[in-house]
Amino acid sequence: MSEAFPYLTAVVLSDIGCRRENNEDAVLSLPQCGVFAVADGMGGAAAGEVASRFTVEAIRDAFTRSPDAPFALTAESSARLLVRAVNDASQAIKAYAAAHSLAGPGTTVVVLAFDRATPARACVLHAGDSRAYRFRDGLLSQLTADHSLAAAAGVTEEERLPMRFRGVITRAVGLAPDVELERTALAVRPNDLYLLCTDGLSKMVPDPQLAALLTRESGRPLEELAQLLIDHALHAGGEDNVSVLLVRVADRLPPAADAPLPRQTRLLENELQAQPTGVALLKEIIRKSLSHDAPPLVQFIKYGVVGGMATALHIVTFFLCGWLLLPCLTQDDIAVRLLGLTAPVLTPSTRAWNAGFCNAIGFVLSNTFCYVLNRLFVFKPGRHHWVTEFLLFFAVSGISMVLGTAIQTFLITQAGFQTTPAFGANIVCALFINYAMRKFVIFKG
Repeated sequence: MSEAFPYLTAVVLSDIGCRRENNEDAVLSLPQCGVFAVADGMGGAAAGEVASRFTVEAIRDAFTRSPDAPFALTAESSARLLVRAVNDASQAIKAYAAAHSLAGPGTTVVVLAFDRATPARACVLHAGDSRAYRFRDGLLSQLTADHSLAAAAGVTEEERLPMRFRGVITRAVGLAPDVELERTALAVRPNDLYLLCTDGLSKMVPDPQLAALLTRESGRPLEELAQLLIDHALHAGGEDNVSVLLVRVADRLPPAADAPLPRQTRLLENELQAQPTGVALLKEIIRKSLSHDAPPLVQFIKYGVVGGMATALHIVTFFLCGWLLLPCLTQDDIAVRLLGLTAPVLTPSTRAWNAGFCNAIGFVLSNTFCYVLNRLFVFKPGRHHWVTEFLLFFAVSGISMVLGTAIQTFLITQAGFQTTPAFGANIVCALFINYAMRKFVIFKG
């Protein structure tokens, strides 16, 4: 315990594991500041060890030596110091790599910062796949989302990925001068147990096993519980370094401070929330626009752009197939007239069947393309496993294709429409059905 945070008890434990020659993890516990961090270095040849050490040292200095350290009294002001520290560490790692001709050293980081002024508040900031968990009332909750290729693909077990894609991190300290830390606000309650760990634990001890273990053993002293977690990871193979940081909240929280916050604290909070300007503003707008958290209007525009690209691919595929593979165009079709081509003479029935097959080929190519872009840039994945998501995507697209093709066939055979406008009606029908189903059924919104 500490004077500022007497309701917190923390324990740190790290192990080299069974297969590594050195420990590239770094752990930081500053109970007097209410700040706790775990970093998992990567890069080999001791580069990962340097990256993780640089990061925790930068965080330690920010909260113990910087002029603003005494004013990090709230979760938001602490988050500002953490952003500064991690960016400083990232720049130092890049400089170290350049000076020593190292390729790509970096580190994950996950930080838990408690609010000194309002003890019922805290925040977690992270980059990479080191995790934060909370064990409360017998339930284990993962507080962070992995920044990894496996997580982006919706794969819960990396063994399902090809070897070259396993362990690939999409966000880390040391890869760019500025690090995009994901921030999560927390409500703290008495008797909460928080766990920060590297993937040496989370990959060796799956969440169901971890939850069962904490349910049985959470009443142990923290030192014993930390060692128990390490032992389980080692018993499961210990394929990586294993680091564990446990923070237990007492059975009673102190009241929130009555005194007004210093001006410097408010300035730190405002700095975190300040809007960037110039090139930084443009980069931030682009980043938010391409993220899954874009405003609804931007999301709809992105859907339209992706849909337009997929539709263009569908149309090009349709006409190429309709001319080169399965003839379905007539001399009166717009595309034929524009290109000055000569179309074969076909019966309406043959033309309709061939158009249907050409449409199916275009459907497969365009929807695969569309699924990838929708998942990456438009809708939030995670409602279903990615395989289920992919199958639902095609099922919905298939339904819309069948309905659209039925309309297309009717317009060609019964209403006397030319192929091109009939195909246009098909596309419009499919777009409306697909948008509604993707937003409310397949993805999270």
